[in-house]
Amino acid sequence: MVPKMPEMPQKRSKRNRATAKAAGTRFESLVASGLSAFGAYRPAKAGAKDKGDIHFHYCPWLILECKDTVSVSLPQWWRETLAEVENAGAAVGAIVHKRTGSAKPREQWVTMDLETFSRLISAVDERELADRWTDMTPEAERA
Repeated sequence: MVPKMPEMPQKRSKRNRATAKAAGTRFESLVASGLSAFGAYRPAKAGAKDKGDIHFHYCPWLILECKDTVSVSLPQWWRETLAEVENAGAAVGAIVHKRTGSAKPREQWVTMDLETFSRLISAVDERELADRWTDMTPEAERA
C-alpha cells in the first residue's frame, strides 16, 4: 500500500483590480457601519478629484481614507489623504487601515500625523469631552 501524500496548501491568488475594488468597498462599508452613530456615510465617488471614502453628517470637516491591504504604505496613503482633504474642503483626514485578524469595525487601525491629531482634539469642547468620557467609563472604574 502506497502512503497518501499530504495535501499541499493552496496558494492564495493574487488580488486583481476587481477583487481589490470589491475588498475596498466591503471595508469602507464595514467602517461606515461601525461609525454610523456619528453620522458616517460613503459618499458617491468623485473620480479624479476623490474626496475620501467616509464622510460624516455630524462632522463635515472630517474625512477618512480606507485601506484594506496587508502591506502598509503610510507615506503614500498620507499624501493621498491630504489631497482628498483638500478636494473635500475638509479640515482633518485620517487613514483607516485593516487590522489583520479582525473583522470588527471598531478594532481597525487609524493613522494620522500629530499636527492633524492636534487640530482634531482642539476642535473638541473640553466640557463635552469630560461629560462623554464619564458616560463611556465603565461603572467599576468610576467607583
